[in-house]
Amino acid sequence: MKKLFAIAALSIGFAVAASAQDSTATTHKRDKAKSELNLSKEQQSQIKSMHAEYKQKYAALKSDSSLTADQRKQQYKALHQEQQNKMNTILTPEQQSKLKEMKKQKVSHAKQHIKELNLTQDQQAQWKSINKDYKDKMMALKNDKTLNDQQRKDQFKSLSKERMDKVKGILNDDQKAKLAEFRKDLHQHFRHHRSEVSGSTDNSVNS
Repeated sequence: MKKLFAIAALSIGFAVAASAQDSTATTHKRDKAKSELNLSKEQQSQIKSMHAEYKQKYAALKSDSSLTADQRKQQYKALHQEQQNKMNTILTPEQQSKLKEMKKQKVSHAKQHIKELNLTQDQQAQWKSINKDYKDKMMALKNDKTLNDQQRKDQFKSLSKERMDKVKGILNDDQKAKLAEFRKDLHQHFRHHRSEVSGSTDNSVNS
């Protein structure tokens, strides 16, 4: 049960984020890191360079047609771990601990909302099936070399909406209302945090 709740929490958090504008979610994450981790200008510069480096590596991996889907998945996983290790060399031990705590809080917050939905066993099984179908379609979309970046982005948004519609389809009216409140709360949190950090943007590294 706990494992299923964890999976559901992560998936609904992703679905809510995906339903918002990509730039909004990305800006929020970066601003939150700068604010709560108290990154120095040097650290911000190093992280910016690191992101640029790994953006190229991920792009090269995505365009490598010689790999099978499973090989690409494993290499994505290894590359992600490599990037995480490099991030740890930039952050202080205290900042690393803070980042881990931020991630735990995010999952905990989402899990609490999922529990409040009070899903039945049947709903949990359907939710799990929806997530699996979504994951498979996402992987196929990532590997579709016939699409340009804009087409892929549009289809990602469409796929996220499709999953959210399916999730709503298995919920009763009360659960739908709670889910809507959860999404509203998350979007308000995005806006509130952006207003909090707006006064400290002079300390950030501009693109």
